[in-house]
Amino acid sequence: MRKLADYAFMLRDFKLAQSTYDLLRTDFSNDKAWKNYAGANEMAAISTLLASQSLSTKARLDTVDQMLETACYSYITRCAAPYSALRTLALGLELLKLRGASAADDAARWA
Repeated sequence: MRKLADYAFMLRDFKLAQSTYDLLRTDFSNDKAWKNYAGANEMAAISTLLASQSLSTKARLDTVDQMLETACYSYITRCAAPYSALRTLALGLELLKLRGASAADDAARWA
């Protein structure tokens, strides 16, 4: 399933990639595979931000912020991988900044 999600991401089918990563998030959480769980959260957030559809502020706060926070928490506390957490924040920050004025406030908050 992870290869399917990665392949959809490479083909720029961000909607399929996001839904597959979302499915993988629950599986990895149940299995307590924390590094995979953090990676699935990271890629789900990136896929959501790269999708061409516009997100409302509430949807962005509910989904993307939660995914970024969970990925960073898992990378730092459960995996002891601070550089991966930094990569997640840098990508999330840049993609939020590109979304427009309301998302720029979220990007500044994450920075």
